[in-house]
Amino acid sequence: MQRPRRRRLLRRVALGSGLALIVLAGLGVWLAFTAVHARTELQTARAAAGDARTALLAGDGHAARRDVDRAVEAAGLARAATHSLPWNLLAPLPVVGAPLETTRQVAAAADVLATEVLVPAAEAGSALSPETLRVGGTGLDLAALARARTPLARASDAATRLATATDAIPSTPWPAQVDDARAQLTAQVGELADLLHGTSTAATLLPPMLGADGPRSYFVGFQTNAEARGSGGLLGGFAVLRAADGSVGFDTVAANTELTSFPTPTAVDLPGGFEQTWGADGPTRIWGNSNLSSNFPSTARTWQAMWQRQSGQQVDGVIATDPVALSYILGATGPVTLADGEQVTADGVVELTEVTAYARFPSPTGTDNAQRKAFLQEIALAVIGKVTAGAGSTTQLLQALGRAAGEGRLAVWSDRAPEQQVLAATPLGREVPDDTAPFAGVVVNNYSNSKLDYYLDRRISYSAAGCLGDVRSSAVTVVLGNDAPTSGLSDYVTNQRDDVPAGPRGTTALTLQLLTTAGAVSSGVTVDGVPTTFTSTAERGHPSLTTVVQLEPGQQRTVVYHLREPTSALGPARVPVQPLARDAQVVVDVPECRSPAS
Repeated sequence: MQRPRRRRLLRRVALGSGLALIVLAGLGVWLAFTAVHARTELQTARAAAGDARTALLAGDGHAARRDVDRAVEAAGLARAATHSLPWNLLAPLPVVGAPLETTRQVAAAADVLATEVLVPAAEAGSALSPETLRVGGTGLDLAALARARTPLARASDAATRLATATDAIPSTPWPAQVDDARAQLTAQVGELADLLHGTSTAATLLPPMLGADGPRSYFVGFQTNAEARGSGGLLGGFAVLRAADGSVGFDTVAANTELTSFPTPTAVDLPGGFEQTWGADGPTRIWGNSNLSSNFPSTARTWQAMWQRQSGQQVDGVIATDPVALSYILGATGPVTLADGEQVTADGVVELTEVTAYARFPSPTGTDNAQRKAFLQEIALAVIGKVTAGAGSTTQLLQALGRAAGEGRLAVWSDRAPEQQVLAATPLGREVPDDTAPFAGVVVNNYSNSKLDYYLDRRISYSAAGCLGDVRSSAVTVVLGNDAPTSGLSDYVTNQRDDVPAGPRGTTALTLQLLTTAGAVSSGVTVDGVPTTFTSTAERGHPSLTTVVQLEPGQQRTVVYHLREPTSALGPARVPVQPLARDAQVVVDVPECRSPAS
């Protein structure tokens, strides 16, 4: 009796095991099928999203909508595949479920990218296409930008949120294809977020700033960073730009000799600490000292007020640029040819304007000075003429301007508060922040009245201890190098003020300012390890420590600012780089402190 019962039990166990194996095998096949399906659809969605971006930038609205529809369909299918029964059962499991959960989040993000980012981006139509937006030489289709403002803002906001979400998707070590898909999606979303943010900002700012609601005028300062100033370089020339209905033109292009300094300060509304820091140098009275501050809105307000005092014209905004930015523009438009046949190229314009011009016309006065100013003015007019004639690709020109803005070589200020608020949040604003995040703004101003800063090298290092306690030690190290030749430079280039100690030909003297974290306290400043004197003031809520450094040709000097900073300074450390002829090398090692609540 027991033996048949045992056999029946064994048969039932075998049958149950078999059924379980069949179910598990079925689930495995199902999972494998949906995994392949999800992967295929994700690849299709990613490719379609890339095609849509290309079509939008090319102004092909029909192709863009077709590609967006493909991306929406494929992303939706991929997301559905990752919510099948086997995914729901296995994804929550540790280790085994990790790649499934990552794939599920990637599919969900791809679906959001298609439906919440690409769909409204396609609604914006040609607003994402620089080539179709450009009308004539420098004109823009402002009506198209205005129509696109709302869908672009919606797409930009969604892309920004999605970029944060994709950054948080967990990586998985296996299989490699899953992590590759996560990385590719993260990069794609980041690129789209940057593109849409920039285009959305442009759609907000450009219509009013380019005269959609009435003519606008702007003072344009051409800065030469052969003689360093806080905003970049000495104001060597200027122009007055007029904008109306999306088109721009220049009323005036002139040398700085046409700017008249004043016997008394000009009334300007400037931030707290400005007068204490810079007032003795006459920045609102002397054009040559009008841009000592690295806070561009201070320079812009000063230029606006001084120009109104001189000309009677109140401009609506201020723009600043330099020869390096000019080289980027020439890279987009192609070279220009001067009246005598000399060709000015992207590769040669910086050296031509900051070195060669001083060698050809070596005297700071008389005929040499007038001829040098005329030569530089001719270059500026030739480039302006090429741009206004519509030369070069609009996309490449915008990329050149974007690069210049990112490096601080193109700055813009508006006297309309809503516009300036938007500008201040972009690289174009060049505004020193008034918050408490860790900050090290290293600013060089030429002290000797020389033209040697073309040869200036800078290395900046900002380091700080951890976040324990209320205060931490930090240090900002600035290594300055003078690469000037010891012969072949004119007296004008190597000029030294009378109060600068004598040195070999080519010696320069610099005012070195550090704007530090709000609430920071100095523990001393050293030059080559030796304590030195410094002036302590403040600007925009940041303590300002300033000293004078002399550099002989071929010499390097190391300045270290020793500080005590509050750990309550929240956010990542920022080290803005002053736009001089040579880029600075920057190293940051500052742990990010967080509030107890976070």
